[in-house]
Amino acid sequence: MKYAIISKDADYLESFLTEDAIAIINEASTVCLAAIDGEKCVGVLAMSIKGKGRVTIESIVISPKYQRKGVGTGLLEYAEKLLKDNNITTIYTQVFGEEEDLQGYSSFLSENEFMLIDELPNYQFTLKQAAESAIWKRLSGKKMPKEIQRLSEVSARSAVAFSKKLEQTEMYRDFISDDVLDEHSFCYVKDKEIQACLLMGQENGYITVEYMYVSKSCKNAYAMLYLMLASLKSLVKEYPANSEVSLAVVNATAKKIVKTVIDSKMKKSIYKRYMYVSA
Repeated sequence: MKYAIISKDADYLESFLTEDAIAIINEASTVCLAAIDGEKCVGVLAMSIKGKGRVTIESIVISPKYQRKGVGTGLLEYAEKLLKDNNITTIYTQVFGEEEDLQGYSSFLSENEFMLIDELPNYQFTLKQAAESAIWKRLSGKKMPKEIQRLSEVSARSAVAFSKKLEQTEMYRDFISDDVLDEHSFCYVKDKEIQACLLMGQENGYITVEYMYVSKSCKNAYAMLYLMLASLKSLVKEYPANSEVSLAVVNATAKKIVKTVIDSKMKKSIYKRYMYVSA
């Protein structure tokens, strides 16, 4: 079995990959590794390398006939070697879905010495469901506060100052990374200060709520709800109504949004994040 970095447009990739896996591989920041038996590709590992050398394994897909034969472990070991050669020793990966659907991959990660660092409730809802929620209808009739601005329109100075503020907390995770959809992410800016933000991203075929933050200086109790409304309205203009949005409950702000926006029709699952540190 050989392992190699391969081109994203290699002809044999589509032989056993799903459309979602192919979409992940085609992301700009993704590096694609393959397990090759003879001239046949039998496994693929896609990993993204983002700001500050942060590496995330986005997907591992093994051909059914080659599963449970060490191919996935071989890909991980090859990825680890490549990263160590570039002085990167920490790897992250995350999964979300129904608990029973995650058991196989979770076991595989544990067997390969990945540590579980987060296990959180995760919600998925469609843009159509959001548009039909009570809070959407309630706030849609009100004028949007002038303090609500798109991330793409926020001054660089404000963004840098805000990212430094986040960096001093445990919430800092590669602020304004490649995954963030600038045109659909919004901030609440008052007195030239970002007092709240909601950053939307795209991951594994889902629109994701990447980050939510409200500073203590923010006096508008509805700021985050307006940010959510602005983001969803913006997304509706570009994405189909059945597009799913994923939201992991990572803090009190996210919990409040879930209680206010999410209803019984929306799916609840589990979000797990893992970390591996090589010796």
